[in-house]
Amino acid sequence: MMFPVERVLTGPWIPGAVMVALASGLTVSAAAQDAVPKRCTGCHTESAIVERVAKIPADQRRAKIEAFLANHYTPDATERAAIVRALADKAASRP
Repeated sequence: MMFPVERVLTGPWIPGAVMVALASGLTVSAAAQDAVPKRCTGCHTESAIVERVAKIPADQRRAKIEAFLANHYTPDATERAAIVRALADKAASRP
């Protein structure tokens, strides 16, 4: 059974999941930094994506982005988690 990185980072905690993430060399912050430009801005402007994401209630953002990405050019789980995190964080920090 595979768990998205966001779930590993935010819980619920799964024994050994953090070690698996760390052992895999996963660095979410670096992945999140590059994920949106790498995967999204070829077709969309980042500002338009963030504006749209900001309209989603904060408590539903990550789940809705994850559900959308599952059927939108389906990036792998690690990359998808980085995109979810980056977009949710950017929308949250928007004035």
